[in-house]
Amino acid sequence: MRIKVRDLILFRSCSGTVRALGLAFYIVCIFLVSNLDARNVKLERTRIQRSFEEYKQRLPSSNILLSEEYELISFFRNSQTFQYKDNSLKKLLLRALENHERISDAILVHALEAVHALYPYDFHAYAEEIARSTASKRIMILSLLLIDKKNPLKANEIFYEACEAHFENCTADPLFTAFIKRNQHPPSVPLPKIVELLKFLEQRNQHAPYILVLLPENRNKEGIIVIHDGKTLLKDETGGLFYTKTLGRSIAGLPYFINDGHTPQGLFSIQKIRVSDHPDIGPTPAIVMGLPFEVEAKDFFHNPEFSSDFDREYQTFFPDYLKHIQHESYLAGHAGRSLIFIHGSVLSSSHYKKSLYYPAIPTQGCLSVKEKWTQDYKKIASDQDRLLEKVTEENKGFVYVIEVDASGASEIIYFLRNL
Repeated sequence: MRIKVRDLILFRSCSGTVRALGLAFYIVCIFLVSNLDARNVKLERTRIQRSFEEYKQRLPSSNILLSEEYELISFFRNSQTFQYKDNSLKKLLLRALENHERISDAILVHALEAVHALYPYDFHAYAEEIARSTASKRIMILSLLLIDKKNPLKANEIFYEACEAHFENCTADPLFTAFIKRNQHPPSVPLPKIVELLKFLEQRNQHAPYILVLLPENRNKEGIIVIHDGKTLLKDETGGLFYTKTLGRSIAGLPYFINDGHTPQGLFSIQKIRVSDHPDIGPTPAIVMGLPFEVEAKDFFHNPEFSSDFDREYQTFFPDYLKHIQHESYLAGHAGRSLIFIHGSVLSSSHYKKSLYYPAIPTQGCLSVKEKWTQDYKKIASDQDRLLEKVTEENKGFVYVIEVDASGASEIIYFLRNL
């Protein structure tokens, strides 16, 4: 936690002694809270790691019951988090997929996500069987996306067969619509068009901030977050461009339109700032973003009196040269995606040393920014804290997520610094 100028103002009318005592008390409170956060995080991370290791020890004995829903879901999740790949895990995933008709949908979803993250080119015969038989839209799409990696034509064939067998009016369903359009990826935006966007935002004359998340099309690469206050891009304490690096990659490598997929392009609404209960995120507050359909129109547009047409108002946020990206966040929200945050992480980047996105940390569909922690989980540095100094609960605005034609964060930073 940081001591801010506005907090110190509270002491300016007091005598020197009272002021000093008050400041000392404030610092002690911060110290105690920070240490409490560190202890809580350490206890939770220790519990997760111990539980994960104990479950790993059980794998070779084959005495794991497929009815152990909570334990299996946690293990499949943490296998992705820790990038754990082992023959025993592969056998457990095989058991789950072989018994797909007898296990819960929740277990099957997490098993398929673990396959996407760790063994994306295996188990395709089982994926085909599951896609043809399931009555779950999400499970069907997760299975088809595995098949799609090797044989897109086969994935399409099974999709239409399964639709006819199990679902009505498939082409009207937003999740299925997004799957059909999965290869119609909008072209990345040339960086000079971002200059035009800045002018467009200035003309909108809105006082709430716009967070601009500029990502490379290659989601293994980091992009950046900058903030426009309605007049200009914000500066840092040195007078230079304020920015933080960010990664918008799904740990399972899933597309934007399905839960736990890449962060969608398009427009989000800042809803609140709060501490997440997700153990990988930790105690630093997250920026909670709302999607179309996830929140009511009046909350999305920060207007309690809003009663107009949502689609018409939504489109006013996009100049003509950006209208091709608006459908991703719109479709994702319509298909049921939710709870997409901008957040830090208590995870160590060492888990991802063999990954193309190292040293950045992937998420289950959010935007992650860097934080550094000691081994005892005391915070050393946090780009999320820097971001929260610029965006407050009282000053809610909007978030644009845009894929730009750039190789990575460095090229985007260089361009914006030289405007």
